[in-house]
Amino acid sequence: MDESASRFKNCAPFFLLTLAPLFAVLLGSAFNIWYNITRVEPLLTPDQNQKFLTGVLWYNLVVYPPLIASWLSLVFSLYRPYCRLAESMEGQLHPEEMENLRRRVLNLPWYGISICGFGWLACAPSLSFALRFSSDPVAPMVDVQIAISILIAALITTTHAFYIVEIISQKFLYPRFFREARPYETSGTVVLSLRGHGFLWTLSIGFCPIVSLLLLEFAGDGEQTFAFKAAVGGLGIAFGLGSALLLSKLVVDPIHKLRDASRAVAAGNLDTKVDLLRADEFGPLIDEFNTMVKEMKEKQKLRETFGLHVGEEVAEQILERDPGLGGEL
Repeated sequence: MDESASRFKNCAPFFLLTLAPLFAVLLGSAFNIWYNITRVEPLLTPDQNQKFLTGVLWYNLVVYPPLIASWLSLVFSLYRPYCRLAESMEGQLHPEEMENLRRRVLNLPWYGISICGFGWLACAPSLSFALRFSSDPVAPMVDVQIAISILIAALITTTHAFYIVEIISQKFLYPRFFREARPYETSGTVVLSLRGHGFLWTLSIGFCPIVSLLLLEFAGDGEQTFAFKAAVGGLGIAFGLGSALLLSKLVVDPIHKLRDASRAVAAGNLDTKVDLLRADEFGPLIDEFNTMVKEMKEKQKLRETFGLHVGEEVAEQILERDPGLGGEL
């Protein structure tokens, strides 16, 4: 029973990682399907619509399986090392191999959005090409509408996939792979800074609704223009709130942990430690905080030890003056 529970505990993070991009893809697909029904389909003839749907089917059958296999292979390449590190507190892997694994963990969100992004962006020319098999002439704005739909869906997918994969990696993978190391000191990685997170969030809440509305004007109005604009705006707000919740896990949670730890130290609890591994600006800040508390605890212990022999006032003077290794009478 214990072995089964341990195996499930080791597998759970990897199942979450494999499903993380799927959740983001479903969000992007929901928008893409809705956009195609409301904006692309009315521009197609019955024969073109049939060719369009056939193109979507073949694209999903041909392109997505290799991309899914690539993501699964990448994620589960970390499974065996993850389990081996769980067996002992000391690393059982060669230092060079361990360094490569740490790079892979830190770059995992970028791998995820690269796979998702390619899957989406390659779809636009494929669907436009599929329409050319119809004998009916293609309307001038069809390709533009397809590109708009794919571009916005790709942005929705990649931003949410990045945040979800990063959150899961920090929670489950960092404690194992960075037990004896600092994530922010790992070379050969591309770590998104706090400013970069803010920029990515701005893209997800600003680009989708605003640019799509601008492109809608360029693409031409329809009878349901106002309803469409209202729906795009509502979807933009919904996706923005979703991104904000994910971003808060990355930014607000560490701030709360540091705040609570600071209050504990101010109350006299010098055993406080922030157990949080980060590769961005929070990493050095958390390490500096923990080092400061550790030094305060050592000074307090030294003060109490000296106070037993020379008196508390003399001990305070010694610590304040810090004569160094040479000593002073």
